[in-house]
Amino acid sequence: MMEEETGTHLGPDEAALIVDAAGELSLLLPEYPEDQPVPPMVLLLAAVARKAGSDPAWVEALIEEAFGGDA
Repeated sequence: MMEEETGTHLGPDEAALIVDAAGELSLLLPEYPEDQPVPPMVLLLAAVARKAGSDPAWVEALIEEAFGGDA
């Protein structure tokens, strides 16, 4: 008997920033109609994903600011 895969499922109107086991980021977004603005917190996720993917020093500084030596 095969074990069923389990996990978290996003709803059709939910967004998520995913970090896989290798530490790679993925951004999952719903499709927004052209006439609907993207919510600010979804834009924040997109901005974090974009900046984190292009600026490792920013990631390190943010972690240091948030957690100090506890990270």
